Amino acid sequence: MNQKEMYDKILYWFSNSNIRNKSGAVYSWLNPQHTGYIYPEIIGYSIKFFSYLYSIEKNNKFKELAVSSADYLSSILSKNGSVSRSGIEYVFDTGICLSGMLSLDKTNLLKENHRKSINAMAQFIRNSLSKKIPAFKDGRPFIDNFSWSLSYGALFIKTAISLIEYGKYSNNHEYIDFAENIVNKIIDKTFKGDHFSIDEFHDWTYVHSHCYATEGLCFLHTNGYKQYSDIIQKSAQWLSEIQNDDGSVDNWYYRDNVKKEKQGDATAQSIRIWLFKDKVKYKDNINKAISFLKTLQSPEGGLYYNNNSKDVNSWVSMFAAQALYWNINNRVDFDWII
Repeated sequence: MNQKEMYDKILYWFSNSNIRNKSGAVYSWLNPQHTGYIYPEIIGYSIKFFSYLYSIEKNNKFKELAVSSADYLSSILSKNGSVSRSGIEYVFDTGICLSGMLSLDKTNLLKENHRKSINAMAQFIRNSLSKKIPAFKDGRPFIDNFSWSLSYGALFIKTAISLIEYGKYSNNHEYIDFAENIVNKIIDKTFKGDHFSIDEFHDWTYVHSHCYATEGLCFLHTNGYKQYSDIIQKSAQWLSEIQNDDGSVDNWYYRDNVKKEKQGDATAQSIRIWLFKDKVKYKDNINKAISFLKTLQSPEGGLYYNNNSKDVNSWVSMFAAQALYWNINNRVDFDWII
């Protein structure tokens, strides 16, 4: 199977399977033995992914998929502007959803109900991050500094994407200034020479989070912030050095007593970072990583979460699809990073 065939299978699965329902909701994964759940963050990725494809290919199906998911997301937004999962309101997830909604503005698909949601999400994100709060539960801050996703750490560099996009959308430079400020402070606390730790309290690196941080910097670089070039280069090089012989990257580094697994999401994210920094230099890394992702492809077309999972996973599949699309078409559109 060549890369185009692999991409086409992923796209068909993501567009036509039960990973999404008719209302526009998107699920975490499909597995009859391990039921997934509706995942707002992934709805945000889906809106942006299909908006991106529509902006290039003008296929009305992509338009319909993007808008239906945006309508659904607007209908489930909390009163405070957040999105929640399992009773926890996640700031990072809300940022992904905000960026997804704003992608509709770039394709002239934005509706009035979307605009209200955009404003509410932006305010929630800024208010939360100004207090370094990554999540809320029962109306109170919910923080776990041992968790990569529940601590104020490296992953929030990617949240700067939505804040800067919103600043431009609303013509409010305060959001842009705020985003620049949190990026620089998080770099200062979490960048360890060539990789990001999960937060300032631990030296552990979760590669998925490291890639989130680097993706945020690639977006910034694309938008004129050239001062991050050296960090991006060191990050890309570190990813190439930790890559396994089979093309995968593991989940954790610099942490003992954790189960090592070969991750689909971080491997696909690494491809996008290598494509951004130097497609020629990292050609072998890219090709090895794609070969590994092929081993995760299910008969249905979507990709399994990792080498030990039978969950046909939505975000791994989307990350891989975007990486393949860029590689096949010789594009690197970090303004559209999902």
